[in-house]
Amino acid sequence: MKISQPLIQNPPIKSLNHHAMFLGVLLLNPTYQNYFSSHYVNLYYDFNFKLANFISPRFYTEEEFFISTDIGYDVPDIISEGYFFELICHMMNEGYYLYGNINERYIPNRSAYQKHDLTHNILFYGLETSLRVFDSIAYRNETDSSFDYRSEELDYDDFVTSIKNTHKESYIHFSKNYLHFFKNKPDYDFQFDANLLLRQLCDYVDAQNIAFATQCSPNRVYGMAVYDAIINSFKSSEKIDLRATKLLLEHKQCMLQRIEYLVSSRIISTKDDLLDYEKIVQVFNKIHLLAIKYHLTQSQAVKELIYKEIEQAIAVEKEILQKLIIALSSTNGVLH
Repeated sequence: MKISQPLIQNPPIKSLNHHAMFLGVLLLNPTYQNYFSSHYVNLYYDFNFKLANFISPRFYTEEEFFISTDIGYDVPDIISEGYFFELICHMMNEGYYLYGNINERYIPNRSAYQKHDLTHNILFYGLETSLRVFDSIAYRNETDSSFDYRSEELDYDDFVTSIKNTHKESYIHFSKNYLHFFKNKPDYDFQFDANLLLRQLCDYVDAQNIAFATQCSPNRVYGMAVYDAIINSFKSSEKIDLRATKLLLEHKQCMLQRIEYLVSSRIISTKDDLLDYEKIVQVFNKIHLLAIKYHLTQSQAVKELIYKEIEQAIAVEKEILQKLIIALSSTNGVLH
């Protein structure tokens, strides 16, 4: 028997797959665009993990818009029992998706396969019960220029072996070594929050994080301070993390989409910022392409051009967003 849940496989954020996986489910709800347009505004850079990311208030499976439960597989006996497969079949029959951590040493088509331990996340959205084969989605190689985020089949036995062999040293990025069952709440009505959007825009421009203060860390910088941190990380290494340039491009694409939403919803009236911001997206697309070029050529001149393009683009972006903050502040119902 085939069990399958719908999934959007080309979400607006794919630079980090923990966003991509959940957005692929959330965007099935047509009202989620309201929520999306008032979130994913600010950025942080974490010096411990050397990672840039979007700020979100809580991890997705902890949010109220999901029906969610989980089962720990830190104890091997849990996944060794025959009922584990039956439990998964039951939950998927009830419309749940499965999200969890796996050791990619045991997952075919991964760069770590049969080479080294690498605990990473994965989403399951389908299952052929007779063949015991999952439909899953994840990155095949998160660090190359292809960003090969796509679906593939995964044998249940390989999955079990991979989760039996996850280890604490490699899943420090994850809060728990659990398998999460989750699904959208039926008819959940997402709302646009103009006040929250305004606070985040101010945070981003002022290089701070007041809107989601519970997420603050002394090991992080926020907003426009992220660019100096990224540039310094590039300068201190012979490599360029393509996830960073891809994430910056997606941040600009999401911001443009947000401005389009504000104009089409008549929350703001000006269209000038919309046209100006399209140029910012174009520049960051160029920056990402330059990063790919550097990845291939190791040209120092290309690297220097990346720094210059980033610095010039964010100066222009800051001016545009300051105008947007003024326009949004003058809208009825925003911070009044």
